[in-house]
Amino acid sequence: MEFREYAARETSALIDRLVSDAEGRTAAQVAGIQREHESALTSMRLQLEARTRELDARTLAKDQLTAAVEQTRSQLDTRRTEFEAQRVALEAHRAALETLRAEVDVQRRLAAANASAGEQLLEARAALDAAQAESERRTSQFETDLEELRGEHVKTIQEQALARTVLPLDELLTVFSALATASTPSAVLTTVVSGLAREFSRVALFRLRGNRLECVNHVGFEFEGDIAKVVIPTSVDSLLTRAMNSRESQSFVSGSDEPCSAPFGGRPACAIALPLVSGDATVAVVYADDSDQLEFGSVPAPLLVKFAELVWQHAVLVLQHSSAGQKTLAVTPSQTFDRRA
Repeated sequence: MEFREYAARETSALIDRLVSDAEGRTAAQVAGIQREHESALTSMRLQLEARTRELDARTLAKDQLTAAVEQTRSQLDTRRTEFEAQRVALEAHRAALETLRAEVDVQRRLAAANASAGEQLLEARAALDAAQAESERRTSQFETDLEELRGEHVKTIQEQALARTVLPLDELLTVFSALATASTPSAVLTTVVSGLAREFSRVALFRLRGNRLECVNHVGFEFEGDIAKVVIPTSVDSLLTRAMNSRESQSFVSGSDEPCSAPFGGRPACAIALPLVSGDATVAVVYADDSDQLEFGSVPAPLLVKFAELVWQHAVLVLQHSSAGQKTLAVTPSQTFDRRA
């Protein structure tokens, strides 16, 4: 394209020069010059056509070269992709080879460890056989000792059961003898409190006055100050108020379905409230429990409850005889008893 523009510019300049020269020449000279110029123009046209063909050929060659370059670039990209895939495959192969090498090392170490473990297993088996023989010997000795201990234990339990049954009966006979010598209602109440204190760790006598129960004496409690200030309103639900209202004994034994309603804290295994009735009215209530009492060698809770009820029933009979003809049950002023050993 640049060559054609150049040729056009040269041709135009040549024509301008010819026109300028022709203005001062004759017709014959002009004709000669015109022929020369026509010849020159023809030659130049031929050169232009030759250059044009050459340029077209170069353009074609350039297009072909560009296409070849693009094809080469595409082939190069394809080769680069193939090379990258081969590189990734090579890396994966190298990783697999490293893993295989590590597994071989592990297998080699395991083989060495198995060989060592085989020797240790033989030694351990020998030690196990010796230990098993020793274990069998000790088991036999243990069973022999256990059988002897079981016999001694059964014998001890039988002796303790007999003692735990006989002792309350002995205490009951002692309390009955003391009640037989009580000549006044006050003495009967004193005997009941001290008698129950033989088996219960805490005993208290409450007198009904108005709408409350007042403590008049006790054994085992750590009341501070005047015990007469220890009162239980009759509107409060407890073993004492239930016994007072029902005129029957009310008891609690650990493990029963009823919740413990012991009003003085502690953790008793059993507690009991016994109403004292004069005529048609309850005038006092005796409360007893076994809080903080040692479990070993102690009397079972149901047996304690039965012991208290027997003392109470016998005391009621004695009171009925001693208070015959009286309108009111006499209760002595506040006093504290010492627990008998």
